[in-house]
Amino acid sequence: MDFAQSKMNHELEEALFSWEEQRLFQKEIPLESLLLSYPALNTELPRAIEELQEMDWLLYPDSEPIGDSFPDKETVIPSTITKGDSPIPGYQLIKKIGKGSFGEVWEAQGPGDLSLAMKIIPMSNGLDLIEIRSLKLFKSIRHPHLLSIFGFWIIEEHLWIAMELAEMNFLEYMNKVNPSENAILSMFTEAAEALDFLNQKQHFSDGGEIVAILHRDIKPQNMLIVGGALKIGDFGLARILDEEKNQHSGCMTPSYSPPEFFQEKMSASSDQYSLAITYCKIRGGAMPFIGNAAEIMAGHCNRLPELSMIPLHQRWVVGKALEKNPLKRWGSCSEFIRQIRQSNSNPIPPVPTLDRRTLFTAIVLGFGLVGIALFARAFLGRNQSPTFKEFILEGHQGEVSCTSISEDGKTGISGGKDKKVIAWDLENQRAKFIFNDHTKSILSVAISQDGQKALSGGALLDNRVILWDLAKGEKVLEMIGHVHGVKDVRFLPDGKRAISCSLDCTARLWDLETGTQIHFFEEMATYDPRNMQYGSPRQVWHMDVSEDGKKMVCCLRDGRICVHDVDSGKRIQTLNGPEQFYNSLSINRDATVAITAFGGTSYSLREPIDLKIMRWDLLTT
Repeated sequence: MDFAQSKMNHELEEALFSWEEQRLFQKEIPLESLLLSYPALNTELPRAIEELQEMDWLLYPDSEPIGDSFPDKETVIPSTITKGDSPIPGYQLIKKIGKGSFGEVWEAQGPGDLSLAMKIIPMSNGLDLIEIRSLKLFKSIRHPHLLSIFGFWIIEEHLWIAMELAEMNFLEYMNKVNPSENAILSMFTEAAEALDFLNQKQHFSDGGEIVAILHRDIKPQNMLIVGGALKIGDFGLARILDEEKNQHSGCMTPSYSPPEFFQEKMSASSDQYSLAITYCKIRGGAMPFIGNAAEIMAGHCNRLPELSMIPLHQRWVVGKALEKNPLKRWGSCSEFIRQIRQSNSNPIPPVPTLDRRTLFTAIVLGFGLVGIALFARAFLGRNQSPTFKEFILEGHQGEVSCTSISEDGKTGISGGKDKKVIAWDLENQRAKFIFNDHTKSILSVAISQDGQKALSGGALLDNRVILWDLAKGEKVLEMIGHVHGVKDVRFLPDGKRAISCSLDCTARLWDLETGTQIHFFEEMATYDPRNMQYGSPRQVWHMDVSEDGKKMVCCLRDGRICVHDVDSGKRIQTLNGPEQFYNSLSINRDATVAITAFGGTSYSLREPIDLKIMRWDLLTT
C-alpha cells in the first residue's frame, strides 16, 4: 500500500467517525455534503456507510435510548392529559413523575386510595405493541421483587398501565442514601432472586406452554426501590427463552447488553451479564466499557472489561459473570452475588479444579519458574541474596496499558488510557518527563538499548508512532501511516530504525532519522475493509525482534505466527495455529523459539476454549 492509499484509508476512517458521531445526536449528515469535504472518497465512502447502516438495529433501538452517553428522545403526550383527570373510573392522576422515549409516568390514586404509578404510552409510536406483549406475559407472574402490574387499558389511542409506585430507582437511591456495602449486596440479592425466578422454566405462556423468561433490559433505571426493598420493573423488552431458537431481536440498551445480543442471540445467563454491568455502575460508579455506540459494542464483544472501579478481590467474580461465552458465567444470578459476598470474607480467589488444560499450563509455568531460578542462581552467584523493593510511581490518571524499562534499569516508560507517556527516573522513584502529544490512549511503548530514546504507539484515531528524546524530554518526530491503533513498537539494535505493527493489518519498518517508512513487511501491506465493522483476522497483535535485529516475529489475530527478514521485509516462515488470538508473544535471542499465551477466540462463543501456553519452533537458518 503506497502513501496515497494510506492517506485515503485514514480519510475514510475520519469521515466515517464524523458521520457516525452526528448520527448519535440525530444530526445525520447528507452524503452529498460529506463528499464535499472528502471528494476522493466518492466510491469508498458510500459503500462503507451502507455497511454501517446494516448494523443500525444494534445502535438505534426503537423503544429505548441506548445508554447513559446518548441523547433521549421524548415522546409528546397530548396536553389534554392533566392533573386531576380520571380517564379510567376509580383512578385519578395526581402528578407527572417522569417522561422519556416511551411516554409519561404519573403518580395516581386507585380504588381504596391506593397510591400507584400510571404509565401512558401513545399507540402511534409502536411501543404499545411491545408493552402489550410483555403485559400478557407478566399478567399472572408474581414475585416479591418484581414490580406488580394492576391492570392495563387502551383509551383514546393511548395504552394506560397501572403499576406499583416506586419511590426512586437504584441510582437515585445510591445518591440520596449512600447505603453500606452490605445494604447494596442485600438489594442485589433481591434482584438476583427475581431474575432467577424469571429465568427458570416455570411460567405459563399465552399458549399454555411452560417457559423461561429473560428480562433483557437490566440496568439501574429499571431496578426500583419500593418500601425499602428492591423490585425489578419495566418488562417491555422481556422475551420467552426459546431453547431451540435462542434468537435475540429488537431493542436493547447497549451499555448493559451481553455480547450474544450483538450476535442476535440470547442465553439463560444474559440477564446475569447485565446484572454484573449494573453492579460495576452501582458499586464503583463507572462502566466497564465506555465510548460511543460502536466502541461499547466492540468492548462487549472483544475486549476485557475495565474493573478498576470495584475492589480487587471482587474482580475475578465479576469477570466471570462478564465472560464473553455464556456457558462460562456463574450458574445463576444468585450464585454470582453469593460469590461476591464470599470474596469479601475470603479475598483470595479459590484455586480452580485442575483439568488437563490447567494441568498443562501449570507444568509449563512450573518448568519456567525452575528455569528462571536456575538462571538466577548461576547469574547472581551462590553467596548473593536477592532483594525486592516495592514502590509506587504516581502520575497517570487512569489505567496504565504498557511499560518498558532500559537495560541498565534506571529509566522506565509507561503509557496509559489518559493519553500520557511518562518517562520515569527509577532510581529516585519520580516522573522525569510527561508527554501529552497523543490524542488517544497509548497502546505500546519501547526504550532504545542506550536508554536515550523511546517510542510510543497511539490507539485508533491517533494511529501515530512518536519518537521521544529521554535526555532532553522532547518529541523528536512522528511517524504517520497507520490507519488504526499501533499495537506494538520495537527499536532495532542500531538505534536508527524501528518496527511497528498495527490493527490496520500492517507491519512497517521506519527510518528514525527522517521519520519515513522504509518498507512494509511481506503480506502485511494492505488494509482489510472488514476492520470497519468486525475486526480483521489479519490484524497484527504482537511482535518481537531477535537480538541481532535480523528477524521479526509477529502473531496475527487469526492465530498465525509469522517470521520475517527485517532488512528485506520478506516472510520466511508461517506457522498456522488454532483460530485464536494471543495475549502475548515472546521469542528467544536468535528467534528460533517463540512462546504465546492464549487470549480467546475471535468471534465464536463455542466450546471448548484452548487454554494452553504454546511453544513454537521457528526456522534455524
